[in-house]
Amino acid sequence: MTSVKNIGSIVSLIVGLISFITFIVKGFNIEKRELKVQLLDLSELSTHSGIDSFDVSYKFKGELVKHPVRLVINCRNTGNKDIFGSGPNSNFINNQFRMRILDTSQKIIGINVVKNEIDAKLKFDSTNMVAVDFLKWKPDENLVLTIYLNQTKGDRILPNTLSFNERELLGTTLSFQSLTQDFFVRSPVNTARKYFPDWLLTILIAFGVGFSVFLSSIPFTFIVRQILVRIRYYRWRKKHYPEFYNFIHGQSDLSDYQKVNFVSKLTRVNDEVWARFYAKKPEFPLNIYISIFFSLIMIAISLSGILSLILYKELFFS
Repeated sequence: MTSVKNIGSIVSLIVGLISFITFIVKGFNIEKRELKVQLLDLSELSTHSGIDSFDVSYKFKGELVKHPVRLVINCRNTGNKDIFGSGPNSNFINNQFRMRILDTSQKIIGINVVKNEIDAKLKFDSTNMVAVDFLKWKPDENLVLTIYLNQTKGDRILPNTLSFNERELLGTTLSFQSLTQDFFVRSPVNTARKYFPDWLLTILIAFGVGFSVFLSSIPFTFIVRQILVRIRYYRWRKKHYPEFYNFIHGQSDLSDYQKVNFVSKLTRVNDEVWARFYAKKPEFPLNIYISIFFSLIMIAISLSGILSLILYKELFFS
């Protein structure tokens, strides 16, 4: 019966802990400004049709484009605060959001705005710098761009460096995610799909998340249980220790040394003596130093579980 109660207590603590973590993550709304850039597509526009003696050519402003490349980028305010582009409250040192293609063999030849929810104005220069001018970027608003580049020298290669200077940001964070396998940042989900079917990948991710939650909850269960054991023990001493003291000194079969030894430290009392006392033997808490030592180990385990959850979130759910 006692073990069933203990199991019930542990389950209740775990459920309570999960609810608490959910409240912290979802309910406690931390104000943040975060700009997330996603590479949706990276493709080389083919100049070869596959038909003999028939090729496709591209021109830009009358000039032939030999190796055109297309980038599709989505910029999104994933925070919960407005991001200001220009004005005294700007979140950018230069009053504009800027990104650049660092590959000198690539040249930006044009930009097409696919979706513009922030009423932005765009421009680019000969250094492959793209500047986005806007007034206010509200949470969940998107700016989707198609950037066209030309391979100006060397072999035909796709661009491999999209640069952002985070030092230009004020009170705002920036993150980048590539949804294509051909860019310098690769999607872990797409990589995993090369080796696992989708149903197995889903099971593996769910198992990893569940195990991380389990690791995170164990230490709290241990610590809370030790606190409850210590509270119950001190209540037992307050209620029963005077009677237990008199009971021990009234036992004629115990030597004086045993009596002093038992009343000074209850953990030394054997089960035969406990069976004669009217109150049930209490559950003894761990030594305070041992308890602190194990608590530190458990906290380390908990941190590893929490870090695993953060890693899973960044890899698979961002």
